[in-house]
Amino acid sequence: MPTRVAAAFEALCLTARAPAQLVSAAKRILAQQHHPDLAGGDLPRMQLINHSADLAPQWLAERERSASEDGQGGRTPSAGGAKRRGSASSTSAAS
Repeated sequence: MPTRVAAAFEALCLTARAPAQLVSAAKRILAQQHHPDLAGGDLPRMQLINHSADLAPQWLAERERSASEDGQGGRTPSAGGAKRRGSASSTSAAS
């Protein structure tokens, strides 16, 4: 993951595994705290939040596209995923 993307998720107080819906929610919550029109607001922080909220969904969409092109359907494989797909170990156990 590029450093700027990691920084974007950090600015939103999220991990890169967060779904896109959480990016929007994080932006709303952080805007309520840092908006420059509010008492104690912070314009540079709000600009960072806005930029991060634009960048993070783009990266998530690209990750989703890459995963679907790799045949994973946009999902991160679970630890036992191969066994459920009919691997040799699951078919031999069924015999």
